Amino acid sequence: MAFAVAFDLTIKRSSKLLYYKLKANFGNQLFIEETTELFNLSQYNTKDIDLVINTVPLPEDISIPHIVVNTILGNKDLSLVRSETENTRNHIVKDFLEEEAIY
Repeated sequence: MAFAVAFDLTIKRSSKLLYYKLKANFGNQLFIEETTELFNLSQYNTKDIDLVINTVPLPEDISIPHIVVNTILGNKDLSLVRSETENTRNHIVKDFLEEEAIY
């Protein structure tokens, strides 16, 4: 199931490296919408972002679900991505199954 939107908000080279590492490890299980830098984040509708996968913490005034990983993904980083994408998937499914959302 492809569901997560992932960004790396640091320099372009590290964002592309992270993109290719995530694609190599997760394939179609992870939908990566785009890579961008932090200063461009305001151009996006943050309500459409399920999860940010980043190499640096987001500023506190940005309330988007995110995780911080190393540019060179290790086993710990891959486990964190798996865990967080599973949590995100569960929240998305739960939102669709809430009684108020069912007609």
